[in-house]
This record gives sequence, C-alpha cells and structure tokens, in this order.
Amino acid sequence: MAGIESRGFILGTACALELETGFVPIRKGTGVFPGPKAIAETSADYRGGRQTLRLQRAALTAGDRVLLVDDWLETGSQATGARTLIEECGATFLGVAAIVDELPAGRRQQLLHVHTLLRARLSKFATTLRSPLPGRRSASRTSTSGHGGASHGGD
Repeated sequence: MAGIESRGFILGTACALELETGFVPIRKGTGVFPGPKAIAETSADYRGGRQTLRLQRAALTAGDRVLLVDDWLETGSQATGARTLIEECGATFLGVAAIVDELPAGRRQQLLHVHTLLRARLSKFATTLRSPLPGRRSASRTSTSGHGGASHGGD
C-alpha cells in the first residue's frame, strides 16, 4: 500500500494494517524524508497548482506490487505522479483505491484500475460535493451556479 500525504497516510495505513501488508508514504513538498528519493512534479490540480512528490527509494523493490490509497481523486495529477514514482523505484503499480472518484475518463485509463466508493458526477451547473473535515477551515470554490463548495485539499 502507498498513500500520499496527508489523508493518504491515514487511509493507506489503515488498509495496510487490515490486509497485513506494508505501507509506503509519499510525501509532498520538502518535509523530512531520509535517504535517496525518487521525485516527481505533478501536472496541475483543480486549483492550477503543482505538487512535488517524493518517495524513499529504499522503500520499494522490483518484486513489490503497490496499490495507492487516497480520499478523493479529482484530476488524478497526484495519483499519476505517485504511479511514476512507484514504477521508477522498480515496483509494479496496481491501481488506486479511493473514497471519491471525480476523474476525467482519460486520466482513469492512466491509473490502470480505479476502485472507489463514490463517483462524483458534477455538471457545470451543480455545486461541488466537497465538505471540510469537522473543525477545519477550508477555502471556498465557486461553481458556475454561483454557489460555493469547500475545498477538500485532494488530488
């Protein structure tokens, strides 16, 4: 199992414990991470921002098979970046398990197998389905209907 900072750490670790397998963290930015690293910059997310993702090279070997776990797949930019890192370290990328899928069709194909609990189908007139975690402030996003939705901070 692998997960992208930060909710991917929580969900991925829980899945790894349940399945009695290992967990590999993928960090964003420049946080502390020892040893040689594989590094990838993501394509733009829904806000137009890019992330630098890092994976400790010693965490994976050629025989490893890795499932990425995350909360929300929106553009798929971070999941695609994670796939690049996993494969660069010699492991096999199996796909993604997430809670919500809002991926465009073309991106879904790049991620091989995508398994989610919910699929968000937002029209240009619909408000976003996102809501902040309890006690967490979030930025508002405006849809074409003029109603704001809360940012989920995901992919």
